Amino acid sequence: MIERVRITAETTAINYAARFGYPGRTLADYLDQLGGWDGYVDDPFGTRPWISLRAFDGADPGLFLKLMFAVPQIPGDDFPPVYGDEVVLAEYDLPEGTVIPR
Repeated sequence: MIERVRITAETTAINYAARFGYPGRTLADYLDQLGGWDGYVDDPFGTRPWISLRAFDGADPGLFLKLMFAVPQIPGDDFPPVYGDEVVLAEYDLPEGTVIPR
């Protein structure tokens, strides 16, 4: 079965990654990495999907950007709901045979 992924993101003044020992990344960091508002990012499944951060145009570039990769709990089901200020950046299929630990 082909697995689907949804990438969402939200800006926050709090460095959410610090609690996991990571430095966190700001909107400015992602814009620099992408070379602008659109580009490819590495996902946790070994692929490089295309995303657009244009939904954050006008936001403070010093805010942290929390990127989230979601998959349905049961293959073939709908994605989990989007909450709060999350913005859907992309939805895509993973290569056939990709195993997602659940």
